[in-house]
Amino acid sequence: MTEHIAYIGLGSNIEPAHNLQQAVATLRYAALPGHTRLLAVSSAWSSPARGTQGPQFLNAAAKLTTQLAPEALKLQVLRPLEAAQGRVRTADRNAPRTLDMDLLVYDGQEIEAEIWQAAHIALPLSELLPELAAPDSSETLLAAAARLAASQPNQRSELVLKK
Repeated sequence: MTEHIAYIGLGSNIEPAHNLQQAVATLRYAALPGHTRLLAVSSAWSSPARGTQGPQFLNAAAKLTTQLAPEALKLQVLRPLEAAQGRVRTADRNAPRTLDMDLLVYDGQEIEAEIWQAAHIALPLSELLPELAAPDSSETLLAAAARLAASQPNQRSELVLKK
């Protein structure tokens, strides 16, 4: 089977330190489908809730290797991990959550276009994939993260997430 490299975003604003640490530990130690393994994890970043008055979020990014296709990775790994940590999906995209896991980049291909508009995604992901180029320009993710950080409040958290 072919090994693929996937980058995922992790976020939480309900007991975020605990829930991000738990998510990283699960990715590190659990026997996950498709021989999915954690390779690296970014710093955690604090950001205000978007579209709601909810509590602050902690966000991070993780680099994985997997034999699963993108949709299978979402359905067999990411969604079950969210559910195991108490995530309940509702019609409100901005509702507080214990854990949110999104596939951002898969084998060098952008999956989530919001990485170029949202500092809470770009900052942690740029630590792991700084040279990723925007599909419609030559801007790197590192440059996009700096641009977005200048206009969107985010702060590196003291929380240490170890690979």
